[in-house]
Amino acid sequence: MADKRRQLKVCRVIKEVVSEAILYNISDPRLTAVVSVTEVEVTPDLREAKIFLSLLADNESSRRKSFAAIKHARGHIQTLLAHELNIRFCPIISFCEDVKTRKTNETLKLIDQVAEEFRENPLIKEDELQE
Repeated sequence: MADKRRQLKVCRVIKEVVSEAILYNISDPRLTAVVSVTEVEVTPDLREAKIFLSLLADNESSRRKSFAAIKHARGHIQTLLAHELNIRFCPIISFCEDVKTRKTNETLKLIDQVAEEFRENPLIKEDELQE
């Protein structure tokens, strides 16, 4: 079992290596979304790592294709990670989509819509506000 500090260090290295691999080493034409690694969780024994990705795309289809391209490149990313980590066993990586970012964007869009509707049809007239 690794101590917490070592676990956090491995998480940080995995986040950096995977981010760079997605940016520079994957040349899949399906990868059209903007991808960022938001979080990495590693088991206490450092054998498995769950990598959370945030994908910003024009539409749902593009987002799904980009995620599929990254999952397809998992073996290549795993190899790059094994060369960078100085530990006995390289964690087996798996990718998960981080829905927090997408839900936050949807919430912000809803707030913008309500603000726009309020500007068009205010509940209180400006004359009443000044009194």
